[in-house]
This record gives sequence, structure tokens and C-alpha cells, in this order.
Amino acid sequence: MKRISIATLALVLVISLSGISLGADRWEEQITISPQVLVLDFAGTRISIHSIIPAADLVKNSIYIEVNGAGPIAPCGLGVDLRGNIVVKVRVDDIRQYVAPPSAEIALRGLYVSGEELFATGTVGIR
Repeated sequence: MKRISIATLALVLVISLSGISLGADRWEEQITISPQVLVLDFAGTRISIHSIIPAADLVKNSIYIEVNGAGPIAPCGLGVDLRGNIVVKVRVDDIRQYVAPPSAEIALRGLYVSGEELFATGTVGIR
């Protein structure tokens, strides 16, 4: 009986500590960009930026992107995925002038409701 209780307590402690460390380090947050490779001659009309950032934690009208340090570029759409995280849509035509092969760095910028600044980056291939 004691073995089960100790194992359960250890599991709860590990889960609790991992949640604290994930939530405390906002500066390390990354984004995923879709498509992963942007073919300039055959591009779609938008790119999607998916995050691990809860939409409820952000000031929605503060969100913008920078491409290779240029911007701000306003999103053409903001959404929330099934996990409650923010998804940002940006027109390809709005970023085309700032990108060149082989890749581009895209930064998601804005403010948390706490007043902290949001700065999450991702890289997209350019062809």
C-alpha cells in the first residue's frame, strides 16, 4: 500500500513541476509555420502561424509579425485551435518583399494580458 502511495505522490510531483517550468519560460516559445517551405512562384494566398501560446493569455489587438526583422505586419486573421492556442494568418503578398531564399525568420510579436511582451520565432524555407 505504501509503495502505491509513494509512486503516486512522486508522479504528481513530477507532473506539477513540469507544468511550472513550462509555464514560467515564455521567452522560449516557438511557432510552427505552414507551409514549411514557401515557393515564391507558386505560393498560396496565406501562411498560418501555429503557436503553443494560449489565446486567453494574449491581448488580441496587439498581435503582429515581423519577417527578418521587418514589420510590423498585421495579420489578416486570428483564430484559436482545438487546444485553445492562438493561430495567426498572414497574406503571402504582405511578406513577399521581405523574404529571399534559402529561408526567412518569422517572429510573432504582441503583448500578454500580464503586460509581458510576446516574442516567438520560427523559420520557413524560401524557394
